[in-house]
Amino acid sequence: MNRLDRLIIIVTIIALLTGCGTKPEDELYRVFESAAKKEKNMFETTQKLQTLEVKSKQLYEEILIAGQENSENAKEYLTRAIKNTKEREKVLQEENKMLDTAYQRMQDTHKSIEYLEEAQLKKQAKVVSKAYADRYQAFRAMQSSYKKVLEAELVLYEKLQNTNETLKQISIQVKRVNELYVDVGAKKEAFNMYTKQYNEAKAAFYRMAKFEIESNV
Repeated sequence: MNRLDRLIIIVTIIALLTGCGTKPEDELYRVFESAAKKEKNMFETTQKLQTLEVKSKQLYEEILIAGQENSENAKEYLTRAIKNTKEREKVLQEENKMLDTAYQRMQDTHKSIEYLEEAQLKKQAKVVSKAYADRYQAFRAMQSSYKKVLEAELVLYEKLQNTNETLKQISIQVKRVNELYVDVGAKKEAFNMYTKQYNEAKAAFYRMAKFEIESNV
């Protein structure tokens, strides 16, 4: 068998394998659901974060009351508040790792999208991919803002522990923390909006590809 014959056989085998391969829309479905699976614990971590936030607000109020009364309990509340802030930082890291992994999985969509033959299906797949990318960027912005909140809180607690700090300096830091929380709220709304857009775009793609599944929108 000469080289030309061997080359023809190899090309034929590749063509047969390609023809028998997974359809690009099926591969996209697998990638989308795989990414969703990597985010499956996001709800739990979000709930955990919200619970810690409620506790943080309670501790902050206790610190203010104890401080006004010159109570020794203020030190204990400050210690617990610092611990709470650090716990939220760990939850934040868990969320980051989770969504980073899902985002990396979504990068596998680009090649499959290009193999889609139906124009409308390809267009919708690109909409899904962009919606997820927008959602991811909104998530990163929200997490970055939240991290600044935690850093500002720790600075505030340090100032409250320092007897040399003036009331004005503490007030400035309190204002800083409150402003950052407003920013986090705005970025959280943006993330939720992009999440809704992504879920709607994905559900539309599934309908167009005739996947018989229940929509989560």
